[in-house]
Amino acid sequence: MKWWTDVREIQNIKHPVALTIGNFDGVHRGHQELLRRVIDWARLREGSSLLLTFYPHPLQVLHPEKKHVRLFDQEDQREQLDKMGLTGVLQQSFSRDFSQMSGADFLEKYLLKFFQPQCLVVGHDFSFGQNREGHQQLLQAFCQQKGIELQIVDPLRVSGAVASTSKIREALLSGNLELARELLGRNYYLRGVIEKGDARGRTLGFPTANIKPAVDFFPKIGVYACRATVGGITHNAVTNIGLNRTFVEGESHPIKVEAHLLGFQGDIYGKTMKLELMQYLREEKKFSGIEELKTQIALDAEAAKRILS
Repeated sequence: MKWWTDVREIQNIKHPVALTIGNFDGVHRGHQELLRRVIDWARLREGSSLLLTFYPHPLQVLHPEKKHVRLFDQEDQREQLDKMGLTGVLQQSFSRDFSQMSGADFLEKYLLKFFQPQCLVVGHDFSFGQNREGHQQLLQAFCQQKGIELQIVDPLRVSGAVASTSKIREALLSGNLELARELLGRNYYLRGVIEKGDARGRTLGFPTANIKPAVDFFPKIGVYACRATVGGITHNAVTNIGLNRTFVEGESHPIKVEAHLLGFQGDIYGKTMKLELMQYLREEKKFSGIEELKTQIALDAEAAKRILS
């Protein structure tokens, strides 16, 4: 798969071209449906299947006060898209200047000029151009005039829910990992480099691997049964995502991700760990003392072991 960051780099691609457009955070099952359509269309015609995506997210540029946070990092997006079998991806740099392009100019002077698509696949809520003025009627008229096949894809429903980034975020914030898994088509995970913590876990008899995820999003605070992958090896783990309430007062503390790898001993500081969240066990709570905390951690570890076996 080719990966471009400048639209002027897209040259000598094999025609005909099928194109889809979107941010594709998580490459969830709704995104996968759009991608499958452009890939199948291009494969039947021995052409190219392309994705146009944007970085940073338009919301971060146009409404920074809303503090948009991604579910996954950019590396995950590239990994997932690589599996799909696209010909190429353009990651268009999104800026205020780019956002000022009218809907008509976006179609004529950008899409048609650089991509020359013969097929365009978009979601039901796709809009484009300055102030999102570009609507389906304008898109349909443009495609009809230029002889471009247009496919507007209805929302994909999974277990009664629309497969969307916002629905996945809601599911994760409520601890509903099963729904998030169904909408994503895979387990949700956190990933980061293992850092030195305050060594409390080791003194309690439950050493932890602590990570600072590459994104600012956190699922529901609490304790999880997880699968932790470090250096290509996967371990069962019990993980606390929270404030460490037994040792701190108040709510104004950074959220920590602390994983105890069951039955593992070794030095893994500085390595990258991927924590797949398998089941939500319980809410985080403040314990009366060290002994009560140690007892609960042991119970959590046993619960995780049963679930993951």
